[in-house]
Amino acid sequence: MKSRPGLCDVPHLRDKVVVSTNRIPPSAYYGSWKIGEVKLDVRQLLARDVVGIAISAERQNQQNVLKLKALSAANWAALVDLVYTQGLQASDTAIGQLLGYQGAQIQNTPPRSQPPEAICSASLRSCTILTACYWLVR
Repeated sequence: MKSRPGLCDVPHLRDKVVVSTNRIPPSAYYGSWKIGEVKLDVRQLLARDVVGIAISAERQNQQNVLKLKALSAANWAALVDLVYTQGLQASDTAIGQLLGYQGAQIQNTPPRSQPPEAICSASLRSCTILTACYWLVR
């Protein structure tokens, strides 16, 4: 395998290795360690862990990233479900409510008098956060 041995090639580890992957094994030899496909329900993971991996390091301190990372387990699961069922067509209102925004804070184009921290899903859509969540659940 390209002269790069893996754990399956280490004699004292061979009987201790199992692999879960969606990839097709390169050979029957490596396929013998495959126990199934990867099944991961991101709703069961902490929002901060998923968002921390999915969003680049440069964006980790952005307001909306911090807001996502702070979601409760229930709101995170609901957001993942919403994105899974409605994709990028999810409404600003539904997203905003899950993020803890209320009423006038949820809008596509904030009035000039409104502070930046009141901007909800309009800025979410303009960055990659919702898109990252979308691809995580697809």
